[in-house]
Amino acid sequence: MNIRDVLDYAHRTVLTSTDGLTEDELNKPGVCGYWSVKDILTHLTVYEYVLVEALSTLAVNESIATPTLERWMKDGEQVNKDEIRLREQWAAESVRDEYQAVRDQAMQMLDRIPAEKLTQKGILEWYGADYDLEDFLTYTFVGHKIEHMSQINVYRDLIAREAVELFLA
Repeated sequence: MNIRDVLDYAHRTVLTSTDGLTEDELNKPGVCGYWSVKDILTHLTVYEYVLVEALSTLAVNESIATPTLERWMKDGEQVNKDEIRLREQWAAESVRDEYQAVRDQAMQMLDRIPAEKLTQKGILEWYGADYDLEDFLTYTFVGHKIEHMSQINVYRDLIAREAVELFLA
């Protein structure tokens, strides 16, 4: 498996699924529970911060601060609420830009990980002894993004249907 290619595919799916939506459409709640597309992007941005910190622990040989990772492991739901609240007044495009910037940091950090560490079982001991870094990346990042983009794509279909119904009315 080329994990970088798989991560790039998931990232392109995020960009494609969120591209072209208006600010109102990006901010309308109810896309995933009560979350808007902007809230989903914030949620994915949090995950990218987690990824940067998790990868940095493998890429450098010194103790580094991992505040987002630690908060996320303790109570990920509260981290999402806090981060969504923090970005409440932001334009959705600003959240999307932040997501892109942190995602770029994560990929730069991934490039610093030696290839043999990608498939080393238990390398992230808090994730589980039977799992390697590729497992973590595939399940926690790729599958997660694809799931949320499916929700956004259903929302886009609803927007399109409403537009057709208005046109035909």
